[in-house]
Amino acid sequence: MMEEIIIIIEENNINTAGEEKTTWQIEFSKLEYLILIDLPNLKNFCNDERGFFNFSSLRGVSVKDCPKMKTFVSGQIFLLPRMMRAVEGGKEVEITNLNAYFEDR
Repeated sequence: MMEEIIIIIEENNINTAGEEKTTWQIEFSKLEYLILIDLPNLKNFCNDERGFFNFSSLRGVSVKDCPKMKTFVSGQIFLLPRMMRAVEGGKEVEITNLNAYFEDR
C-alpha cells in the first residue's frame, strides 16, 4: 500500500531554536526515465513541502495504473527547460510541468 515514494518522518517541524526547519534537497542527476507501474495507492512522489528535487537529466515519465496520483511533489522541482514525454495507458504526451501533468489527469 505505497502512498509515497519518499517519506520524511519527523516528530515536528521545529528545530531546537524554535525556528522552522530549512528545506532539504535530493538530486537525481542521472535519472533519465521514471517508470511507475501498478501502484494503485500512490498519491505522490513526495508530499513534504520543504523538499527540493533536481531532475536535471529526466527525459521521460511512464505512469500506468496509478489512479490516485494527483501530485508529483509538494515541494519545489527543477527540470531542464525542455519538453519531456509522458506515457500513460499507451497515450504519449509532451509535458513541461510534472505537477500540472498529474493534477490534470
